[in-house]
Amino acid sequence: MIILKMFPIKDKQIAVIIISLLAIIIFINLGKEEIQPWDEGLYAIRAKSVLHYNDAWDQSGYSPGGLYSSTYPPLTIWCMSSFMALFGENGFSVRLFSAICSVLSLIFIYFIALRIMQKKFAITASVLMEGTLVWDKFSRQGMTDIPLAFFFILTFWAVIKFRESNESKRLIAPLIVFTIGFAFALMTKIVISFLPLLFVFLIFLEKGNNKRYLLIASIIAIALASPWYIYMINHYGQPFYQALFVPHIYTVVETNSPKLGMLYYLNQMLISNPLIIFSFFFLIIIFFKNTRKLLLQGSDNVFIISSSMLWFFLSFVVLSLARTKMLHYTLYMLPPAI
Repeated sequence: MIILKMFPIKDKQIAVIIISLLAIIIFINLGKEEIQPWDEGLYAIRAKSVLHYNDAWDQSGYSPGGLYSSTYPPLTIWCMSSFMALFGENGFSVRLFSAICSVLSLIFIYFIALRIMQKKFAITASVLMEGTLVWDKFSRQGMTDIPLAFFFILTFWAVIKFRESNESKRLIAPLIVFTIGFAFALMTKIVISFLPLLFVFLIFLEKGNNKRYLLIASIIAIALASPWYIYMINHYGQPFYQALFVPHIYTVVETNSPKLGMLYYLNQMLISNPLIIFSFFFLIIIFFKNTRKLLLQGSDNVFIISSSMLWFFLSFVVLSLARTKMLHYTLYMLPPAI
């Protein structure tokens, strides 16, 4: 504090410095460790097949287990393959997309925090995010979860900007960002990637005539992502669209059923960042108030807090009830918790 008083720095400059330091932490020795089994290795093989065999649309022919390990959409695979072409077939190329998405998440979490707290405190959201062990761990692994979490954060920010825009011309930019973010989410994972529709639903609870534009943007995003899904369904039929019903929810996949059961994600969040316990206290406080009435009040603060509460609650309950438990699924609860 004494140093800051001696050399006064503006809030934005402090944010840039801190996020830059957090980014350095993420990128230090990014490619040093060997490729991790199971998912990171599978995605790396898919990316190599795109590079060597030009099978960008479908990598099932060269993926271990065939269709089983190539069901997820290929956006992350395309990025990995592109980085392999630029930097070689190594761990750095496999993990670079996750690292970039992690840093972008820290930036947009800061932008969202600016809407609900003073500028000098908003950067704490980014620090808390990167300071969470599970976030830092998967920021440095070549998987789909950090990119998908980023697309959720991006679409949430776009919806917030959409609410703030009163003139029609100012609606265009957030609508484009939302459309791209939602389409990219749909091309990253299945089913859970529809989460941005929650933000659209909450907008429709409010008064206003512009909400139809957000619905149109959602339809366009789904249309942009649909060709890949249509191709895979036409090509593989039942084996592919059965995967869309998310067997992880109602069956135990690959013996991933920890003894903690429904307490698994609570335990993981508290281990990763004990401060997340305050999210549960806040959830209880909001729950005993009239949530719908709060939503209809229409202020930016209330919309952001209520949306975060529902995002966190739905993710936590659904994933906790699911038969299969995965550590990296904790990432989907972290942004709203933070």
